[in-house]
Amino acid sequence: MNKYKYPVSLREITGKNVISDGRTVGKVKDIYMKPSDLSIIGISIESSIEYRLFIEKGEIKTIGKDGVFLIRTPLRDFLGQSVYDFSGKVIGEVREMRRVPKTSAIVSLTVDIGSKEITIQRSAINEEMIQKGIWLKHSKGIL
Repeated sequence: MNKYKYPVSLREITGKNVISDGRTVGKVKDIYMKPSDLSIIGISIESSIEYRLFIEKGEIKTIGKDGVFLIRTPLRDFLGQSVYDFSGKVIGEVREMRRVPKTSAIVSLTVDIGSKEITIQRSAINEEMIQKGIWLKHSKGIL
């Protein structure tokens, strides 16, 4: 998990940025260890005053002096995010996201469009734009 040759002090990691998909999603608040073998089981991060999130070891790509890099963006970061159609018009907000557990690939989104909730399948999502919000490739058969 650690990409460096030498051990990293837990004190050095606390307060460091937690990065996913090229953006900072929070800072390391606590590091949790299993007492029996002293292995790391996860970290908690603070991304705002609003919430604190536990990240399991399996979600961590690397830990080092530069920070913690995640395999994927925590689901909670997508909830409430705006969804845009292909032309840039906001059509609603993410209420739920389903992913494939081992690969983290998006399966579908549940989106509140005001009058109702709709399900958007992965094939309609522009995953190349995911860092800038949830953008659709098209809205054919969705709205």
